[in-house]
Amino acid sequence: MQRINEKFKELDIIYKNHPLISFLNDNTKPPLGKLSFIPLLSHFAMSFSDVNKYCYRDLKSDDIFQKIVNEHTYEDELHSALFLRDLKHFDCNSPQKFSESLTTIWNSNNVNSRKCFYELVGLLYNAIPIEKYIILESVERNGNILFKAFSSIAEELSLVTGNKYVYFGHHHFELESGRAISELYKANINYINNYQLNFEVFTKSCFLIDKVYEIFNLFWLDLYNYAANYTNQLG
Repeated sequence: MQRINEKFKELDIIYKNHPLISFLNDNTKPPLGKLSFIPLLSHFAMSFSDVNKYCYRDLKSDDIFQKIVNEHTYEDELHSALFLRDLKHFDCNSPQKFSESLTTIWNSNNVNSRKCFYELVGLLYNAIPIEKYIILESVERNGNILFKAFSSIAEELSLVTGNKYVYFGHHHFELESGRAISELYKANINYINNYQLNFEVFTKSCFLIDKVYEIFNLFWLDLYNYAANYTNQLG
């Protein structure tokens, strides 16, 4: 597992310099402009609960990795509700026809947001417990990078608006530790860190990590392109 952790660290260095993260950390950009992609984020944010309930979770398994994944899902399935709570603070929550809302989510600007969800489901389909754990860790590490940037913007917005942002703010960031949120994980940390992967599982794990990071790369590029264009139009 040590080699897997080293691979995570190498990719994290690259993704911390992703165009989206650099854009979100740019203090010259207006905070609302930086979060203008919220409609594009909505498909993934709202589907995330279902991924945890119906794709990660397997309550019949006695495998320690599956049990860690299961415990984690009960926390992560609640994050969609946090997203809904924050929406009321943004202009995109203004009344519109249902057909217009659907068009906002299912449009050409939002392809990789939707594909991110579908491709994660595909990776999880028939995955064995250790593979699910590797996928979860990959997603969580991406989440940690993204929500660290979000939380700084939310803090800036809160000073102006007086609103508390639970999805984009520190509350959610503290839950995105980059690792499984699980007491079982903490109790078995030494076992996990010293777990020996055979060649086949190690090779598959590396493939899964690369795939998850690339899925998020494309997703993040959609968010970046949308928000960058939006802020450019503001002048």
